[in-house]
Amino acid sequence: MATASQKTHSPVVYPVTIVKDSKNPQVAQQILQFLFSPEAQEIFKQYGFSPIADQPRVSVTFD
Repeated sequence: MATASQKTHSPVVYPVTIVKDSKNPQVAQQILQFLFSPEAQEIFKQYGFSPIADQPRVSVTFD
């Protein structure tokens, strides 16, 4: 795996959200729950990603 020094770039951020008009909001919520799960965190770690649980998290409720 190729790497670049952290001094050469800003952190890469991959935002995730549920689209308001999603046709499957329950499935989208399940995916988000998985992404923040300990199992997913281990997978991210294996591939060199920082755990997303360490990142700011915002909760949004749809009307």
